[in-house]
Amino acid sequence: MLNNVVPKGSLCRVNDGLNKLFTQIENCTTEDEGKINDEFGKTVLGMQADIKDLKANITNSLTNVDQYFATRSHDKVIDEVKQRNKELKAKHESLSHDILEKEAIINRSDQDFKDVKATIPEPQPKKILRFVEDYTLAVFIISYLFLMISGICFYTLQSDSTLRGLIESSLGSVILTVVIFMLFFR
Repeated sequence: MLNNVVPKGSLCRVNDGLNKLFTQIENCTTEDEGKINDEFGKTVLGMQADIKDLKANITNSLTNVDQYFATRSHDKVIDEVKQRNKELKAKHESLSHDILEKEAIINRSDQDFKDVKATIPEPQPKKILRFVEDYTLAVFIISYLFLMISGICFYTLQSDSTLRGLIESSLGSVILTVVIFMLFFR
């Protein structure tokens, strides 16, 4: 189209003029300036590639936004919210059912204690057990006494003199008992 409007001679002069201009620029440009121009051109081309990538990312983001916020997309959001509400209600119901079952177990166990409490008279006598506090300690003490009596009998039977063996074993058991009592009740 340019050929039809501008005569061929004018084009030749323009092309010749540009060629001369480029030749003059090349002749006047130093090697360092040429390197700077080349680096500048590479940087500009790299920026153009980055701009194309940014445009592609923006287009993708706009497409994703359109999926969520375009016409009728609110229906998707509403459906997702309804689904999540159903899941949460089901979880709430299961947890409530579990709590009720555990409360029933607690109430049944508590009823056993209430039944026992009802059989006990209200004013309880205030007894303080200082030495034998439970059955385990009582069994331990009885077994310890049995061990001491057995030891006394065995030592008395093995000794030459019955009276001397009885006195020595009794004295030894008293000393052993005092030492054990001191160890346990520091």
